Amino acid sequence: MTSWLGITGLDSIISIIPNGTTSIPSEAFAYQKGITSVTIPDSVTSIGNYAFKGCDSLTSVSIGDGVTSIGRDAFEGCTALTEIHYTGDMESWWSIDGLDNIISSGRTWYIDGNKAAGDIVIPDGTTSIPSYAFEDCTGLTSVKIPDSVKSIGRNAFEGCSSLTSITIPESVTSIGWNAFDGCSSLTSITIPESVTSIGQSAFEGCTSLTSVTIGNGVTSIGFGAFQRCTALTSVNYNGTKAQWSAISKDSYWKYNSAIKKVVCTDGTITL
Repeated sequence: MTSWLGITGLDSIISIIPNGTTSIPSEAFAYQKGITSVTIPDSVTSIGNYAFKGCDSLTSVSIGDGVTSIGRDAFEGCTALTEIHYTGDMESWWSIDGLDNIISSGRTWYIDGNKAAGDIVIPDGTTSIPSYAFEDCTGLTSVKIPDSVKSIGRNAFEGCSSLTSITIPESVTSIGWNAFDGCSSLTSITIPESVTSIGQSAFEGCTSLTSVTIGNGVTSIGFGAFQRCTALTSVNYNGTKAQWSAISKDSYWKYNSAIKKVVCTDGTITL
């Protein structure tokens, strides 16, 4: 029992960690089955490894703006957790070390009370867009990604059905599985030379996509990467026909799409 927190009755349905607490140790609340919500005050700066592991009744977490790090698998096995509330601003949120230890599929996060929507500018210094970061943020219309970002995680923007504009900077080297799956309002995308891999189903179901430019740094295109891109008739490739042929891919990279040709720097490949 974590008497260090001054908390009694951890079997209760709600836990409020006392203000003045500066850290939550590793495994502090692990497997406390009765906890349904947790409020972490602004005084807390770190959440330890496995801190809430196995709290399978936990549905909501409020994180104070003092938190700078979230430990490994801090919320692993929190299968009921659907809402994450953060009291700080967007810049502070993205600066948290280990953010991917709380963001995952099916979890909606709110910054200062607001779900990600409208035009989002990800702060400079952010090095990666974690997996599931903006999943199902249906009100999101545009995203500006800074040059510091190296990777876009799997399912990062999946289901962002109102997303019409996103710029991938030349710092990005990989686009994860299903990263833009279901972004049905996205009309164009330019994949810079820095990107070496396009993950499986990365742009699946982008049914409004009419223009795609792929840089010649790409060495692999995953299964179904442009599957069901029904408005996309051609792909522009900033390399030669020989370079395109050397890219690792199979016939399913464009499955059920309208793609009929790849326009290369030295001619066109008819598919």
